[in-house]
Amino acid sequence: MADDEVSGLPASDRLRILTPEEYELLWGIPRFSASDINLFFTLTPREQAVFERVRTPRTRVNFLLLLGYFKVRQRFYVIDADSMADDIDYLAKRFNCQITDLQVSKHTRQLHVSWDLELFGYAQLDHGARLRIEERALEAARISSRPVYVLRDLVDHLRQQAYHRLRRAIAYAHGGRFRVRSQLEQELWNECTRLIANAVVYYNSEILSELFVSLEKQSDTQAIDTLQRVTPLAWQHVNFYGRYRFDSDLRPINLAELAKSLARTDSRQWGMTA
Repeated sequence: MADDEVSGLPASDRLRILTPEEYELLWGIPRFSASDINLFFTLTPREQAVFERVRTPRTRVNFLLLLGYFKVRQRFYVIDADSMADDIDYLAKRFNCQITDLQVSKHTRQLHVSWDLELFGYAQLDHGARLRIEERALEAARISSRPVYVLRDLVDHLRQQAYHRLRRAIAYAHGGRFRVRSQLEQELWNECTRLIANAVVYYNSEILSELFVSLEKQSDTQAIDTLQRVTPLAWQHVNFYGRYRFDSDLRPINLAELAKSLARTDSRQWGMTA
C-alpha cells in the first residue's frame, strides 16, 4: 500500500512516538548523493516501457521524480521545484529536457501514480484497508496502551503484507497472466513464486549482514541505527522480468565488496525501511 500527497512531516502535536530524525527518515524527501541519483533514476526495461507513454518534458520529469522517490520511500510527494531543484536539473540534462513549469493536471498525476503502483505491485490505501488497520490498532491497544507497542504491532502486521506484495510482484511475469493448464501446474507456479521470494529475502539478508559487519568495523553507530529499519523484503533492485544466462563463466556475487560499497553511500538511501 502507498500514501499519496506527502509534502512534509506530520504537523500533529497529539502524539509523538518517533524522533524528528525518524520522522525525516520515514517522510522526508530523499536526498541523493552523486552516485545514488544515477541509481534511482535509471530505468529498468519495464519502467522504460511505461516512460515511453509520457510525451512532454514537463510530464516526463514529473513521472521520473515520482518514480525515483517511490523507489526509496514508497511514498508520493508534491512536486516542489525548490526542494527538488538538484534532481530536476539532473533529469533535465540527462533526458535533454527544457523545464520551465512543472505543474501537471490532477488526472495526469493520478495516472503516473497508478503506473508506479502497478510497476511495484502496490495498491492505494482504500477505505476498507484503513478500517482494517484501525481495528488492528484497537486490538493491540487492548493488550498494551503504550503507543510504541501499538506502532510496532502495526509495523509487524504490514511487514506480512509486504511479503505478499513481493510475491505478487514476482508472479506478475507475462503481464500477470497465468500460463497454467492444470491444478498441479498452478501449485508449481505458486511454490516457485514462494521459492523466489524467499531467495530474495535471503539475498537481502546476507547483504544486510555483511553491511552490518562493515559498519561495526567503522564504528558508524548512526548508520547501524538506520540499518535496523531496513527490511529484507525490498525488491526494487531486482529485475524479475529480464533474460538471464547461466554458464561456466558465471561468477558468484561478492557480497562483502557490495556491502563495503553500500557502506560508503548515504544511509538514508538504503531502500525500503520497516
